[in-house]
Amino acid sequence: MKQTLTALAVAVAFFVGCSTKPEVSPVAEWEQYSDQFFRVTFTQPKGWQVQTEPSRVTITSSMEALQKFFDPYSKNPAGAQLVVAGERQDTVTTLEAVVEAYKNGLTESGFEVTATNSVTIEETPAIEISYGGRFDANTTLKAIRTIAYKDTVIYFVHFGGFNEYYEPYRAVYDSALRS
Repeated sequence: MKQTLTALAVAVAFFVGCSTKPEVSPVAEWEQYSDQFFRVTFTQPKGWQVQTEPSRVTITSSMEALQKFFDPYSKNPAGAQLVVAGERQDTVTTLEAVVEAYKNGLTESGFEVTATNSVTIEETPAIEISYGGRFDANTTLKAIRTIAYKDTVIYFVHFGGFNEYYEPYRAVYDSALRS
């Protein structure tokens, strides 16, 4: 009996030690990001990758993770990503219609919307949508997007994390909303 328990303990220790789950490092240092053309300023983790377009900034935990967001089925390592953007619309609509269309798109793509909350961004009504989904046996995505609509422009702050990267880096999203 004693030998069986010893063998079992060794086997458990071996399998736990062989776990390939990557260690998620906490954000050690923050820096300010500012884009005068897009007129946005917020804090971001120092060392994260920044891609800018005229009306969008994407900040990703690594270049490899950026590729994972482009192709979630790839073997690239998981990571986290923040997107802050504004998209001008050709027609006038409502915040509710924009949110409903976004939620429908998520559902049609196989994601599960887990929560919808009314919030305010700089005195502008907005709606926060939490959702998640599984791409394959090893890849899940958890995300949150806050959408505001003003003067025919849809503004959004979006944060997503693959696998274990959502919770530890959620502060990146909170920082962008506060600043």
